[in-house]
This record gives sequence, C-alpha cells and structure tokens, in this order.
Amino acid sequence: MGRLKEPALGKLNGRVGNIVGRDFGYDHYISVRPEKYIVTKKLKDVGTKQRFHTLVKLARTIVRFPELKEVWDKCKMPGKRGYNRIISANCKLLKDNLPTTENIITPKGRELLIDMLEVSNKKIKCTYDLAGLIKPRICFTCIILFYNPTSKKDGLNDISVERTFIEPEYADRSMDKDGKYFAEFNIEDSVKLKRKQFRNAILYAAVVGTSTIKNKKWWTSTVAIDITGFRLRFIYLPQDNQGLQDKGRERIGILKSSYSNKYKKARG
Repeated sequence: MGRLKEPALGKLNGRVGNIVGRDFGYDHYISVRPEKYIVTKKLKDVGTKQRFHTLVKLARTIVRFPELKEVWDKCKMPGKRGYNRIISANCKLLKDNLPTTENIITPKGRELLIDMLEVSNKKIKCTYDLAGLIKPRICFTCIILFYNPTSKKDGLNDISVERTFIEPEYADRSMDKDGKYFAEFNIEDSVKLKRKQFRNAILYAAVVGTSTIKNKKWWTSTVAIDITGFRLRFIYLPQDNQGLQDKGRERIGILKSSYSNKYKKARG
C-alpha cells in the first residue's frame, strides 16, 4: 500500500478498476487489488478451516454465558483468557476435524453423576447427582452440537443451548423422590429444524454452582454423549449394571466424563 503526498489531481476515494484509495488518519493511501482472487468455496474440504470454524463456534457459545465464562477465566489451564483456553483444550479432541464426545464445555472439575437421561422427539429429561460437593445456586447447561450437514447451504454445524437454574430456596422442589436433581427441556421447533439439517448431534452437559468446600472447584467436568437420532431412552450410572432391554433402543456404553486423558494431568 502506498501513501500519496500532495496529489496533483486530488484524492482517490473508493475503487477505480483495480486501484483503491482511502483515508487513514491524516494520510491518504492507495492500493492495487489483484485481478483475480483464489477463493476456497468448499470450507468443509479444508481441514484446518473446518477445525477452526468448529472450535471458534463452540468457544463463542460457551463464553456467552457468565457462569461458564467465569469457570474458564478462573481455571488454571494454559491460555491468557477463557476463550483461548476453550479453543486450546478442545483442539486435539476433534477427530477428522469433527466434534466428538471427548470435547468439553467445562475444564476438569467435580464429577457430574447422571442417573438417567431420556431423549425423545419431544423433550430431554435427566436426573443427576453432585455428591454433595456443589450446592445451589446451580446452573445446569446442555449444549447440543449438530454437525455433518445434509446440505452445504446449512453450514458445517449448528448449536442449541438449554439451561436451567436451581435457587437455594427452591432446591427441594427440584429433586425427585430419591434426592436427585432433575432437569427437563422441551424440543423446540428450532431444534427440530436442526435435526433435519444435520445428520449427527452430541449433547454436552455440565453444572456450575457453589462449592461446599472452601477454595475447591464449583463446577463439574463435562458429560457428553452422542444423541444422533434423538432416540435414546435411558442411560444408567456406572454402578448400575442393568443394560438396555428393548432391542429398538440404541446400544450405549456407560456414561462417563468426556474429559480426555490428555488433560487429566492438567490442573483445571
């Protein structure tokens, strides 16, 4: 880019052919545009771009919510700020540049024990336990990441978020008869549309609340599970050895924290 000094014919503003002129500060500059640009139109065919696109979209979604943003800002994982930490932590957890159940929405924290998870065409229901280590005010967050589009026009992926809060004074009303917290979300029309637009979906769940032990983590690790098809009916805790009985139900492994072994040694 060149700078014009005392131009005889005045200043060029805008574009004339492949020459562009503009003011910047107290000076006037001109630049020459190339005659042709080589643009990669198929973003999904470029691995690094697809990887970055997924990571940025997930990170931007997470930091939108103050509870999750604070967790990432204050955790001790590498990175200058929470946004960068989310990208760094999730980068190596993608597979073939696609999201997996290894990806996380929270750093390593307390264990989130899911007793039951039911996913149908109408709603998502679950019961969970925090082992008395996190108390209300509780924010339970579910992030559904849709990917593998049926049409290129729908983009590479999309995200839906559901959250529910449990206030201390209403904690008893948010428990079932066994003393487990429960959460329930209706499947909105926007989610139904995304189900049609994308072939695969992963649900990421985590809780942020108040630690019952001073100076200890007040959030849980991420629990993630593939919910493609929205046909899951029940998932049991590891201590429950009962399997799924109906042949029509999907075969599902034991629900566990999705926190990768690569990061278990990191101080979250």
